[in-house]
Amino acid sequence: MMQPFFHGWQNHRKLRQWFFSRAGFFLALLFAENAPAFPQITTQPVTANISIGQTATFTVVVTQIFNSSPISVQWRRNGQNIPGALQVAPLPLPFVSSYTITNAQATDAGSYHAVVYDADGVVDTTNVNLFLTNLNALSVGNTFSSRGTIFLSNGGNGVADNFSSTEEFGTPSNNNIPGGSMVWLEAYNASSSPGIVTVDTRGSDFDTTLGIYTNLNNSASGVTNLVPIIADDDTGDYFNSSVSFNVPASYIYSGPYEIGIDGYYGSRGHIVLNYSFQITTNQLPVITQQPVSQTTVSNGTAFLSVTVATNRLNTSPLFYQWFFNGVPLTGATQPTLAIPKVLPSTVGQYRVQVGYANQSTNYAVMSQKAQIQINMEGNTRAAAQAKLHQAADPNSYPSGPVPLITPVSGFTGTQIYNTYQSEEEPGEPNHCGKVGGSPYWFSCLPTNTGTMTVDAYTPTYTNVLAIYTWPGGSNYNSLVQVPLPGGCATTNPGVGHQTASFTATNGTTYYLVVDGLNSGYGQVTLSLNFASPPLIVTNPQSQTVPQGSNVTLTVSALGTPSPWFQWRTNALKLPGQTNFNLTITNFQTTNQGNYDVVVTNLVGAVTSSVASLYLNSPLRFGSMTYGPTGGFAATLLGMANSNYVLQASTNLATTNWVPVFTNSSPFGIVPLSDTNTQNYPKRFYRTVKP
Repeated sequence: MMQPFFHGWQNHRKLRQWFFSRAGFFLALLFAENAPAFPQITTQPVTANISIGQTATFTVVVTQIFNSSPISVQWRRNGQNIPGALQVAPLPLPFVSSYTITNAQATDAGSYHAVVYDADGVVDTTNVNLFLTNLNALSVGNTFSSRGTIFLSNGGNGVADNFSSTEEFGTPSNNNIPGGSMVWLEAYNASSSPGIVTVDTRGSDFDTTLGIYTNLNNSASGVTNLVPIIADDDTGDYFNSSVSFNVPASYIYSGPYEIGIDGYYGSRGHIVLNYSFQITTNQLPVITQQPVSQTTVSNGTAFLSVTVATNRLNTSPLFYQWFFNGVPLTGATQPTLAIPKVLPSTVGQYRVQVGYANQSTNYAVMSQKAQIQINMEGNTRAAAQAKLHQAADPNSYPSGPVPLITPVSGFTGTQIYNTYQSEEEPGEPNHCGKVGGSPYWFSCLPTNTGTMTVDAYTPTYTNVLAIYTWPGGSNYNSLVQVPLPGGCATTNPGVGHQTASFTATNGTTYYLVVDGLNSGYGQVTLSLNFASPPLIVTNPQSQTVPQGSNVTLTVSALGTPSPWFQWRTNALKLPGQTNFNLTITNFQTTNQGNYDVVVTNLVGAVTSSVASLYLNSPLRFGSMTYGPTGGFAATLLGMANSNYVLQASTNLATTNWVPVFTNSSPFGIVPLSDTNTQNYPKRFYRTVKP
């Protein structure tokens, strides 16, 4: 009965097509129930070119395959979340999400995109720009000598870019942050009144740094004579920069002031520069020494301080107010701040506001940010950093030379820090396919190959833990995630508690990032446990020993945790001999033998090569072999650092000994050989000391 059925099956193409199409349909239904409903973007936003005062709207259309979980859309500017620009799509889909800028100003320009996510995944829209078409073009110089001129007292704004800038020898680093794409403007105060100038890069579409300098010798072309007045990295929000400084009255022109606009680690993009002049006799305090970030031990003491320049135009007393994570600290009103017992609750960001007592707080200035962190193992040079480059380069920290170093070599321990005001950088990936927004980075450099286990605990929010390697560069394009499952942790049990383990390779720097899910931020306890089996670097050395002398055998080994040792003789344990070296006093015949050491830690064990110890007299052969195809080999036991000659004879006659081999050994054990034996019916050997 089966044969006719198959005969018909083979000969009815339409029947086969019907069967497979229905089978495919039912299989699709079977798997659709558990299939991920990744969000999809059906319409991308487009770049807007408008005039100042007009309205710009960016729009994205999103959908899902199965409408199984809510979709959220978060609009971002220069990679940073825009406050209040989060929308949750109602069902059914598709959903049109828009972000509108009314009465657009120069400071609204920049790079925009949306991150679209649901319970199953995340996808970014393309990056688009808001360009203000009626802004003046600034005559910035790609080199210092080609810089143009602006008059600060007139106020204004303009656009430029640093795509073609070149790095000149001696170019300063704004705020001590490496750049590489500086452009220049020369600025003057043409007003007959003194005032305060504010210059910022708000509206630029990349991470800028900004520096204001005086030109001591009024050099037309050189940058080596510039003296910094003030500099900034991120005060302008959205990774833009802002500075304010005092300018005196001018009866001709006051200046020049050299304005240097750079990209963080060589970043490039479109620049919007805004400058304003406020006529006033009030003075801004000038901070000459910023608070310094530091890491302490648990319950250790931290000291922060700020130094302000003397001002002959305002001799009024100064007032100070310290802030911790944006909140004023009661009673912290001195130029120094002591934290006598640093606890997890006191790690985070510290700043101080400084002003003159006879002026409004509108003319006070805020110091740069200083981070206080804890290292539980007492490594006070370890630090987590807000940006990837800071985690890779200890010289990049904004406060200048600080007692921090990254990456941490062979690190095993716990770092406690706070991610207050951290923001995702332009181009930073969505770590582990999740939406974050408040990442902090930590780097480590294993000194051996082994297993690295990372534990990220955030008691007040849910985190995402990702691990990368990175060869460097000006952006995130070359960032490589450690292969799964060790390179990511997003679903481990426990709110705010993620762990991951991976094989770490000796000499490879790893970059660990803890990000807050949906921009959560706060305290982080990051624990690293590196474990590697013992690796013997130097084996004990075979040697001959004078009778009655002392001899020491030594082994060197790597391993995490640090290994321990057990010496043996002829495979038997030597009681109490558990150091990296073994000393035998008053060496005698009974001490001769084969010695080795077993090196062990919690991960594994390894045994060294055998070291043979012999008395160095009388001179003798320790072993002799004669190969089946001819060839004599022997080990000579003699005195260290002595020369010996192997001689051969066919008849033992006194005059018939021929030198065959001459050698010496620093350890008194000399290997000897004679390959020319096949032509002799018999062969005798002796060794002499010349």
